[in-house]
Amino acid sequence: MTTAVDGEDALAKVAAQRPPLVVLDIILPKMNGYQVLRHLKTTPATRDIKVILVSSKSQESDRFWGLKQGADDYIAKPYPDEALLAAVARHF
Repeated sequence: MTTAVDGEDALAKVAAQRPPLVVLDIILPKMNGYQVLRHLKTTPATRDIKVILVSSKSQESDRFWGLKQGADDYIAKPYPDEALLAAVARHF
């Protein structure tokens, strides 16, 4: 498992490591999660990487927007560990 401190760091690490799945928060310094997500999904080398957004933004409109931006799943915080594990399992 690799972690990133901000959106720019996340993009750099994904580009270098090419993980099969990214768990991405929306509220991040430098670049927010939506910006990171759009970059990942529009870059040929990373567009097939699965992205699960996690956020304290818990309205249905937030979930809709995250999925519209290209997320493969969306989990609102706080969430039980089982919810994240189930989301990861769905995408492997």
